[in-house]
Amino acid sequence: MPGIYTIFSAGPLGCDSLSWVSLDLEPCPDDSIPVEPGDTCIVALPNAFSPNQDGLNDLFGITEAVSCPDLLYFELVIFNRWGQIIWQTNNQDVKWDGTFKGVEQELGVYVWVMRFQYVDAPSPTIETGTVTLIR
Repeated sequence: MPGIYTIFSAGPLGCDSLSWVSLDLEPCPDDSIPVEPGDTCIVALPNAFSPNQDGLNDLFGITEAVSCPDLLYFELVIFNRWGQIIWQTNNQDVKWDGTFKGVEQELGVYVWVMRFQYVDAPSPTIETGTVTLIR
């Protein structure tokens, strides 16, 4: 059945994974318009940041340089190594400061899941990755 599904998998070494999958079974219409590179903005995230208040890379999120006005929907969720959600937002202009409930988080690698949909897109895009928190 078409829709967006959440998949959680537990690995044998304690490595867990959370993903969203979009399933659309309808074929593209004959009058569909292909999207050419450059037609939409690119939503991208860095792979490291250093929330040490030095004014350089203190926040994790989409930078203003690539902030996307053409988004119908946006969600960014960050998980710690135990799979606990430690931060999330639906506002692409809000950034993570490396804290959870006001407490600075440990140095390390955090998993993120980003869902977004362009205004003219038929379905959301789902991306996953990691970010390294360094100080």
